[in-house]
Amino acid sequence: MESSPIVIEERLRSGRLTAILLAVSAVHQHLLRVGKRWRASLIAEVGDARDVHQFACLIGYGADAINPYLALASVRALTAFRHTVGASDATTL
Repeated sequence: MESSPIVIEERLRSGRLTAILLAVSAVHQHLLRVGKRWRASLIAEVGDARDVHQFACLIGYGADAINPYLALASVRALTAFRHTVGASDATTL
């Protein structure tokens, strides 16, 4: 049996980590109650998870994977900036 991915995202919502924690937990608990949790993978898309504790909370509440889209976008922007101005100029910022 394959597992189906369920993506729970907080984009355009409150932008608070507590909201995504509650959503992940509610979906996790519902799937447990109906006996289908083992057939689904919960993926949390969050913009404001920044440290290990916040990632651990999401996993503890039932997320199987986390997509920190804001952190990834920041790294892409920083990489593009360093590529544009050159690594030696970017180190002085």
